[in-house]
Amino acid sequence: MWAAGGTNMIARLSGSTLFGNHSLLSVLTIDQRSVSTADKKPSSDSHEVNLHLLDKMRNLRAPTPYSLYIKENYHDISAKYPNIKLGEMSIKMAEHWKTLTEEQRQVYSKKSQEQKALYEDEKKHLSDTDLKTVHAEEKIKKIEQQVRKLIKQIPTKKPRSAYIHYISSLDRAGVDLKDFMKTASEKWAKLSDTDRKKYEDIYLKEKREYTQDLLTWAATNLKPTVEKTQRSPVKRTGSPSSKKSTPRTSDDEASSSDDESSSKTKKSTRSKRS
Repeated sequence: MWAAGGTNMIARLSGSTLFGNHSLLSVLTIDQRSVSTADKKPSSDSHEVNLHLLDKMRNLRAPTPYSLYIKENYHDISAKYPNIKLGEMSIKMAEHWKTLTEEQRQVYSKKSQEQKALYEDEKKHLSDTDLKTVHAEEKIKKIEQQVRKLIKQIPTKKPRSAYIHYISSLDRAGVDLKDFMKTASEKWAKLSDTDRKKYEDIYLKEKREYTQDLLTWAATNLKPTVEKTQRSPVKRTGSPSSKKSTPRTSDDEASSSDDESSSKTKKSTRSKRS
């Protein structure tokens, strides 16, 4: 159900209908069968055990070096910018991360690798059933990451209409929005074809670029669907319509006349006997 609705989610976010004939997992590179957690029937208390296991393994999972940097430095950096919003704070954190030297970044990379080693070591002590559960959770995590990456790569800047480009070129100058839109609509209606063409050309240029970007993205990320070819009607052999008429030769006509005369002779003989 999640996979079936995933493409609808992407379509709403991107405004594209290229995903209509694709399931979400067919778009991604992960095999659907590898996500299956089918195993022996679980016992009555296995659900609680699995939840506890997943929570434990999630806490042990190694964060990225950048995530470790944010965790350790968020308080100090946010104190320098007390009045900025959360989204702006994320930008500031990224800017500070970029200023780090390679040696400074290696400190967080080493911590991430050490945490990963602990995670992998813990997996070695799991039972086969628990290990399958953890592997399935890892597969789901990869799918979620690919979905996020997929959505970010979709071209979202749609072309604006010629009328919107025209309105954007006007100076509102503090006029009430309702009055401004009314005046703009009246001016647009009075524009000559030559003046309108300038904005229509901008729209067509944006539309071509958007379409090309969308097609390029689809060619890279979507697997092509095989179209079913229509079967041509099969002609039945031996039907009257399939038989070809052959021209009659002189020998055939002579044989036919002999058969007719022989038949007349037999009939006359029978009539005399009667």
